[in-house]
Amino acid sequence: VLFFVFLVSIAFCSTNTQNKYNSLVQQMSKLNNMVGTTEDPSVLLSKIKEGCEKTKKEVGDQFSKIDSRCSAGNSLLKEFVEKLRGDIATRNATIHSNQNEAKLLRGNLEKYEKDRTTAEKSLADLTSDFKGELATFTDNREEAEEKITIIRELKNIVTDELLNDEQKPAFVQIENKFRSKLNELKSKKFKNKKNTLIIPLLTTLVDLTSQRFSDQKILSKIMAVLNKLQNELEKFIEEDENRHGEALNNFREQKNSIEGQIISLRKILAQTNADLTGLDGLNEHLRIGITHLLNQVARKQHEHEMWEKVCEGQTKIKDALTLFYTEQVKPAEEELTKSIA
Repeated sequence: VLFFVFLVSIAFCSTNTQNKYNSLVQQMSKLNNMVGTTEDPSVLLSKIKEGCEKTKKEVGDQFSKIDSRCSAGNSLLKEFVEKLRGDIATRNATIHSNQNEAKLLRGNLEKYEKDRTTAEKSLADLTSDFKGELATFTDNREEAEEKITIIRELKNIVTDELLNDEQKPAFVQIENKFRSKLNELKSKKFKNKKNTLIIPLLTTLVDLTSQRFSDQKILSKIMAVLNKLQNELEKFIEEDENRHGEALNNFREQKNSIEGQIISLRKILAQTNADLTGLDGLNEHLRIGITHLLNQVARKQHEHEMWEKVCEGQTKIKDALTLFYTEQVKPAEEELTKSIA
């Protein structure tokens, strides 16, 4: 019966002429007689009218829900796409920032490389200079010791041969031997320019040997001059050792300082290169992420287009039903209302 009433409702809602309305009333009267119902047809018509209004409301509510879902879906998809674009912009900004940082690091890297090269050259120059200092010190020491050896030999000649009363050597032979050693001493250059006594002493010694060589007083003076020469040379050795010791300490201090700089610069260079590698890797990772996000944007835009088409179809259905109601159902409702009244 309900299904039949529903069919009748549709038929009635589609009816907008008096003849069709009268025909419907007659049909419903016959139906009452067949099923033994005494209910007034006008009451049934009122129920049909109520059913039409209820259906209209339900359809309206359903389309309101559809409109809400379409609106919510559009908003969600737009927000999601905007979020994806925001993430892309953030990643691009990070890449740009990383590129600027990498540019600064590469500038620093070039400076550190130059600093390291300069430090390594300074160390090489310092080492070369000290090698020269060491060679000079060694030569000075050897030459001074050679001179002292000759002076000792000269002193031995005077002591062992000229001042020995028990031995009466030939003075000519002894004198020749002494002069030969003295000439050997004169041939050795004295590199100690600061000592102003050695050259005058040597000159005095030469002058003394030109006098009467057999005179004991002259020999004593020669011995005194030889002692002074030896003392001056030993003093020169001691002073040169002190100077060389200071040079060695300075060399070690500078060498340690420069080597420390080189080690620090190498560590900085290694860290800077590692930072550059890290930034390059991060940028590559960000670019891959941007590609993935762009694919998501394209996919969501396609989903948005499909969603809009679905909602557009629902809107067309709604508009069609609204038009049908305006042109077909509403006039029938008005006619039914008049009839019931």
